[in-house]
Amino acid sequence: MEKLPSKFPNVIELSGKPYERGYTYGSKSKKLIKKYLDVWFSWLSSVPPPDIPLTKDQALNLSSKYLPYAMDYAPELVEECHGISDGANIDFAEVFFINCSEDILDFIFASLRWKYPTRGSSMKIWLPRPGCTTFMVSGKATKSNGDVIMGQTFDMIHGEALQESAVLLKIRPEKGPTSINYSIAGVVGFNGLNSSGIGLVYNKIVTNDSGPGVPQPFMVRKALQQERIGDAVDSILNCKRASGSNHVVGDKNGEIFNVECTATDHEVLIPLDGVVGHSNHIISERLKPFGIYAPDYTNSLLRWSRINKYLNDGKGEITVEDCKEWLKDHVNYPLSLCSHERPPSEIKTMSGMIMLPKELKILATYGNPCIQPYIEYQVPK
Repeated sequence: MEKLPSKFPNVIELSGKPYERGYTYGSKSKKLIKKYLDVWFSWLSSVPPPDIPLTKDQALNLSSKYLPYAMDYAPELVEECHGISDGANIDFAEVFFINCSEDILDFIFASLRWKYPTRGSSMKIWLPRPGCTTFMVSGKATKSNGDVIMGQTFDMIHGEALQESAVLLKIRPEKGPTSINYSIAGVVGFNGLNSSGIGLVYNKIVTNDSGPGVPQPFMVRKALQQERIGDAVDSILNCKRASGSNHVVGDKNGEIFNVECTATDHEVLIPLDGVVGHSNHIISERLKPFGIYAPDYTNSLLRWSRINKYLNDGKGEITVEDCKEWLKDHVNYPLSLCSHERPPSEIKTMSGMIMLPKELKILATYGNPCIQPYIEYQVPK
């Protein structure tokens, strides 16, 4: 494997109206977007279970069913996708597809589980298991008795192939907060921090009620358009979600909301001890009947255990440097908190991220945090 650059090679500044922002995004990342599309379509056309593979046309037809919900929820982000399409000279349908691709996979898997309820193990080979792990710590749980720290490992299927498509977006809209967002080229955003001191980190949860609805990246960006944390949480709860997810939403005051969602239900946890950690399975007892679990979902249990052990053992003494070290954890390697690619799922940690809402900056690695340095990036003014 080639040595990666220490910094993100693609930090893209976006400003102006939604279409203008999208056009700039598309024109500066067209090769990266095409690579992302090639990886997805190649993978979808080759996976083995019944009713799969999906041809490119079938995948695009399925994603079109999500468009009315996205348009109703965040028309400005649909307009941004049109700009991405024109800037990159890629069909709008393809740009929109990569913005709801993970939601579509959940829908397909939920449909197959209803149709073939006893075939879980035979689907193991293709079920993507993105292993993002998230956390937040604030107040008395920190050594300074006042720090606010959020963090995430961003893990994705075919992470090695897609590493070069990872981007940081510095967004200056005409009105509302500015933000810095981590994303994969062509997607409007997977997590981020805004100039109002609101941060959001996110995990995927596969649920049996997934179907056409608002794609997850749209929910992330919508939340980060808000100036108040309550409005950010409301933007996640009050929409027709396409699939399951967990969002840790926090702000510069140390407020923490852990928002665990299925497509049709939700549970909000407000930790009063200043710490929360999450991975890729449902914690809420009430929501557990919605969960779909891969045969090796113990990987998610282990990562949940590791991050919460760090949080609870360190409570009252936690620093930013501690958090950086946590994201390097290799217990259960290669399917560890810092994940390294292995067949067939080829999940890899593409970045370790620490967000500091008070300081309005993020510390992020370009690649696995066990190897790559944390580099500081400021929320745009």
